[in-house]
Amino acid sequence: MAMLFRFVALMRSPVYIRRNLKRFTGRRSPLMKLSLRRIGVLTMAVLLASVTVPGVSPLSGGDVAVAMESSEAPESLTVNQLPSPRDVADLSAPLLGWRVGSARQSAYQVQLALNESDLSRAPVWDSARVESSASTNVAYAGPALTPAEGYVWRVRTWDGDVVSPWSAPSRFGTATDEWTGTTPIWAPNAATWSDYTVEGDFRVEAQNATIVLRARDSSNYLMWQFRGNGANTLAPHTRAGNSFTQLKSVPLGESLINGTTYRFKIIASGNRISTFLNDRKIDETAVPDSYATGYFGFRTGGSERNSWDNLRVTSADGGSLYSDNFDAASADFPCALTVDGRLAVGSGQNCIYSAGSTDWAFFRGDVDIADKDIAWATVYATAASTAPTPSVRVQDVVERGVRRPGADAADCA
Repeated sequence: MAMLFRFVALMRSPVYIRRNLKRFTGRRSPLMKLSLRRIGVLTMAVLLASVTVPGVSPLSGGDVAVAMESSEAPESLTVNQLPSPRDVADLSAPLLGWRVGSARQSAYQVQLALNESDLSRAPVWDSARVESSASTNVAYAGPALTPAEGYVWRVRTWDGDVVSPWSAPSRFGTATDEWTGTTPIWAPNAATWSDYTVEGDFRVEAQNATIVLRARDSSNYLMWQFRGNGANTLAPHTRAGNSFTQLKSVPLGESLINGTTYRFKIIASGNRISTFLNDRKIDETAVPDSYATGYFGFRTGGSERNSWDNLRVTSADGGSLYSDNFDAASADFPCALTVDGRLAVGSGQNCIYSAGSTDWAFFRGDVDIADKDIAWATVYATAASTAPTPSVRVQDVVERGVRRPGADAADCA
């Protein structure tokens, strides 16, 4: 711009050029013979030559803006406020979002395509420059998206005439529009345990030793409490949600001493629960019919601690439902630890044997795939344990599929 202003000054004073040309060049120039009018025309030609690039308008604001590029690209791209979701159900106007890299945003441009290589050459949608400061809940405004398809998108922003680089491409997938033939497959639930016997050893470490029976979940069960600390009673309870009801108080007939091992057995048959302590029957209690089925577990209050060993659960016909002497570490109860060959339950704990999971998974079954490359796939799964199983892994799906150019393992989630 300094050169531009200098030439304008020369245009306004061609006499100055002729008078000082000899001083500038050190010798007499042929230009000294030119008229003032011709010097003015020549000066204008030099001015135009100095600012004109072939094929580009010298006043093109768009190209000036592209030349002035920020170093901060938008980040943290989201669709419907989630990073890279794989089941976007809104196919007409999902909400896009990003974190602006520069100090502020005055405009943005979004490109969306089926793969990264198509973003610049064949996008499904190019918003072009949109004058807006919005960077959250920006509605997609392109053609309707295809169900069960994978997409890649990117965004750049302007701060006045300064444009940012393109963001790193972000992926998302759309939900399928048909699940015909898909049937829920439920995991075994509490109804599979009805009449059974729980037996083993317990120690009161502080206050009480409490075991849970017929548990439908962690908030609905029978709770049998062996009370020590001078009480020396059995206190059967029911729990329904956050409500505990004590059914009775039964003298044990002996003292419970902290750190001493006691043998117990509890038989659940129909609505009758029979309790034995050191092979002696101490109680039989009728319970509501709503507690007819369920698994077992443990609960402790804020001052209770206890430990258990040689636990065994058998069905009414003598079949083994559970057995562990805790010589090795056990992950069956998340509220307890295996310590010195015993299952130690600390204060303020509540958990049920994990076989009672009511999670479920659905399976598509056999699917005939069209005669084309597999670009991406989504596996929906649910599990009740982190232990390794010989089930199908996501990687197996990736390895068996033929990837479309530009697709990678990240396309499978």
